[in-house]
Amino acid sequence: MALPGTERPQMNSEQYERVGRLFHAALELPCGSRAAFLSGACGADEDLRQEVESLLAAHERAGDFVARPGLNVAAEWLARQEDAGTVSGRIGAYEVLSLVGRGGMGEVYLAEDTRLGRKVAVKLLRPALTSNRDAVRRFEQEARAASSLNHPNIVTIYEIGDLLERRFLAMELVEGRSLAAMVGHPVDVNSLARMGAQLARALSVAHAAGIVHRDIKPENVIVREDGYVKVLDFGLARLAPLPTVARAHETATSPSLILGTPRYMSPEQARGETATSASDVFSLGVVLYELATGIHPFDSESTLGTLHAITSNRVPSPVRWVPDMPSMLERLLLWMLEKPAAARPTAADVEAELTKLAAGLSEPVDALSWAIGRAPERPDHNLPPQRTALVGRAAERASVKDMLLHSGVRLMTLTGPGGTGKTRLAIQVAEDLVLHFDGGVSFVNLAPIADPRLVASAVARSLGVRESGDLPLMKAIAEHLRSLGRTLLLMDNFEQVSDAAALVKELLDACPALKVLVTSRLVLHVYGEQEFPVPPLPLPAADVRSSPATLMQCAAIALFVQRAAAGRPDFALTPKNAVAVVEICRRLDGLPLAIELAAARVKILPPGELLARIERPLELLTGGARDLPERQQTLRQAIKWSYDLLTPSEQKLFRRLSVFAGGCTLEAAEAVCNTREDLGVDVLNGVAALVDNSLLVQRGSEDGEPRFVMLETFREYGRERLLEHGEASATRRAHAAYMLVVAEEETLEMSPMEREAWLRCCDVEHDNFRAAIQCLITAGDVEWALRLGAALFRFWEQRDHLTEGRETLARVLGMADAGAPARLRARALYCASVLADIQADLDAAETLSREACGIYRQFDDTQGVATTMTVMAYQAQRQGRSTEATSLFGETVSLWERLGDVTAVDLATSNMAHAAKTGGDFDLARSLLEQVVASSQGRGDVRGFAFALNGLGDVAAAQGNHDSARRYHHQSLAKYREIDDRWGIARVLADLAAVDLQAGEYAEADSSLKEAVQAFRELGHQRGVARQLESLSWCASCQSRDEAAVVLASAAAAIRHKIGTPAKQVEREKIERTLAQARMRISAGAYANAWREGLTATLDQILGIETAPGS
Repeated sequence: MALPGTERPQMNSEQYERVGRLFHAALELPCGSRAAFLSGACGADEDLRQEVESLLAAHERAGDFVARPGLNVAAEWLARQEDAGTVSGRIGAYEVLSLVGRGGMGEVYLAEDTRLGRKVAVKLLRPALTSNRDAVRRFEQEARAASSLNHPNIVTIYEIGDLLERRFLAMELVEGRSLAAMVGHPVDVNSLARMGAQLARALSVAHAAGIVHRDIKPENVIVREDGYVKVLDFGLARLAPLPTVARAHETATSPSLILGTPRYMSPEQARGETATSASDVFSLGVVLYELATGIHPFDSESTLGTLHAITSNRVPSPVRWVPDMPSMLERLLLWMLEKPAAARPTAADVEAELTKLAAGLSEPVDALSWAIGRAPERPDHNLPPQRTALVGRAAERASVKDMLLHSGVRLMTLTGPGGTGKTRLAIQVAEDLVLHFDGGVSFVNLAPIADPRLVASAVARSLGVRESGDLPLMKAIAEHLRSLGRTLLLMDNFEQVSDAAALVKELLDACPALKVLVTSRLVLHVYGEQEFPVPPLPLPAADVRSSPATLMQCAAIALFVQRAAAGRPDFALTPKNAVAVVEICRRLDGLPLAIELAAARVKILPPGELLARIERPLELLTGGARDLPERQQTLRQAIKWSYDLLTPSEQKLFRRLSVFAGGCTLEAAEAVCNTREDLGVDVLNGVAALVDNSLLVQRGSEDGEPRFVMLETFREYGRERLLEHGEASATRRAHAAYMLVVAEEETLEMSPMEREAWLRCCDVEHDNFRAAIQCLITAGDVEWALRLGAALFRFWEQRDHLTEGRETLARVLGMADAGAPARLRARALYCASVLADIQADLDAAETLSREACGIYRQFDDTQGVATTMTVMAYQAQRQGRSTEATSLFGETVSLWERLGDVTAVDLATSNMAHAAKTGGDFDLARSLLEQVVASSQGRGDVRGFAFALNGLGDVAAAQGNHDSARRYHHQSLAKYREIDDRWGIARVLADLAAVDLQAGEYAEADSSLKEAVQAFRELGHQRGVARQLESLSWCASCQSRDEAAVVLASAAAAIRHKIGTPAKQVEREKIERTLAQARMRISAGAYANAWREGLTATLDQILGIETAPGS
């Protein structure tokens, strides 16, 4: 519909967005410059110019549009062009009562839910936006984000539906006033602290669920009459990304669309970067600053000026505007408005600080009292004072508080192994929630008690209840709790009095307003109990190089540094000691108690020396603070405390499970721990008891089978007890026997899917294999050691554990009497030869393969001779002895023919063809491969057929016949895909890319190479990934994208260095040419930066950098 007095056509969504972009750009210019700008930007499109000019005129009239993105203004203007008719009747199940208002996205109606008889708000998307994917996506995102967060400070979404192709949301009706109505004059500190704490708590819960709001501003917050705060409008919310997998093209915000409100954006949002939870904290800081002072901290005459101030200007101290502001609030506001995201507090930190601020004021009040104008007394508590700040635990802290405040949760148990920080977290949560319990918070220390009958006395003592002669103690406690009203009872260290669980149930039944928070290493098994397992502190990602500043964001590292600095004030995390500190925390499983005890040693031992001594942490980690409970003064005591609570049979199972490294399945536990059927307990029941006692952790796996893991410090204690009881030798041998069975499940007859499943199993059991083979070497069990070493060869080779495989086989082959089981020795020699060959140690490889072949010949083992001679032929070819290689390949064909193995004959013939191609005899190579094609096709051998077709493609490519090569490769790829052979698919993709590179078809090569990278990556084959990155580097260089070429070459070099596999000579020469060209064409600084980028970035980031425009 046209504006009055005009006849303009209806705009579509693309035109609407263009108008919005031009409006926003014009808005940043002085009024006198806008006409010239529009003349150039709109050209001959007079209608476009008139639309923008009308928007500018509307902006001048409406003033308040300055704070909004241009696109939103355009949306509202477009809304005014639509038929402004009001919807009546029903929207789904909701009877419309009246129109509440209209906005850029649609209308909001007051309605009644005809099913439940309640008043609701219904938000209806505008008709013009139903075809706008982005608008519909945001509308639906609001529903998804808000509905996933069941929290009293977040608006509740009831339903999303359709009304004649228009989307609608039915949501909680929130009656109150917008926080925007309070802006412009300072709000009193008490009210500000209470409202801010609620807002921070809502954000903390969202962040713990991985959701970032991205548009925190006064207009999106409603304050109800009872003082309750509600966060609205999750339309811009998104799941927080993992920084290690973000790609360059995904992290940038489109320059044509501003996400968020400029006045309340964080610096990173203003720069177009990805918003994180820290961005919401900054936006909240702006809101609170504005409420506290009546002044916006980054006020400017234009939106552009505001964004510049946010990214560059120093925040003026709020005390300038409010001289009597509490210093605690001033510090918090400035902390929230720090420019670097990493320097800001978490939302949980903000909530805690504001709660303390409210509690410390002279007249703290709850929300209801604030509404009616009277102040209650502060609730009592007897929580032990905490002398250090709680490090990390923001997500756990928010989740526990949220659950405790839920009406359906009355008993909550924090479980976890000894030393994981259950007590510290519980006390912090209780301290945070003091104001929510008008009957107070009572801390009951059960650590000194071993007799469950004494628990009632401990509770009474904590509450100040005295037993009288005419009233039983439990009744006295119950009456006292009922008189208090809403009360929280924190019962610490319940595990050794677990038989007193009935007492807890009795109190909960007798006192409806009581809530109980328990810390225990095992659950109470009381109906209605909500368990919350407290995990160890998170550790830095493995194999990722990070700066000290980044590492300090990891809670385990921050705790170590905090406690180390307490004993040595000059201690700080530096690039020099960071690696040692990370490894110490990793070896201690992220256990807070263990980390604190280790950090205390920094006063005497620097981190590097401490790491060298931490082989047996139980011996080193002693000497905790003397005023702590005895169990927390040494790590050994903490674990012994849990061990002593087990039955004798459970203790026996715990000891025997300590032989597993990296955990085990239930099947493995049954096979290893009860071989003599002397356990005395069903393994399933025993494992369940150990999980309940927090001595085992249950984790899921890719195949869905549960896995049970014991922390390393607990394993050490278990192994000590295993030796003490004389069970170590028998249990270790049972473990080695089981691992040998798992390793020997791999056979040549396996399908690719079966082999991949076996490889995934080996990935999970890697540490167990290491432990088993070490046990066999130590015990001198030559035969089993040779069998296990040979059985693991395929795993080491496919997963690029090349150095480990070679070193392990060398140790096994060097064992006394290792020559006795000759065929087993020959197999191990063959495996060691292949691994040496892959690592380009050709002399060692040939020595090993010849020795293996000699043993096989000695025993007239034709299959062993043929297999080993194939490796010898390739080794001769790589050493430049082509005639010898061809002869050896020919001999292998004869040997396989003698054995009647047609599949092996075809493979050997393909090897002969490869040798002929390498020697330049293309006719012979083609002829041999055509024989294989006919043979495999006749036998229905799809894999052999695909392999031969790919070989014909290689021959055509070597002759420069690119079209023929592509045809063969595509035929081969189709066959491999037909049987889902992922290894074959990956190899053919790489070969296809090589043809396109040779032909100068760089776009096609780039596409195939990236697909090949992903294929090899999914297979866990790092050598394949490195080779494709090197080819991508060459491809980038051929297109003069030299910085990208250096990044890719550097990333490939990092992978090769990590797995110990140098590039082949021809590959090395190509890489060197690529890098030499880059050094000639870009500056030394740019080259160094690109090389550094490749060494430190993740593979996803590398590929993102490579594909980013202008890279």
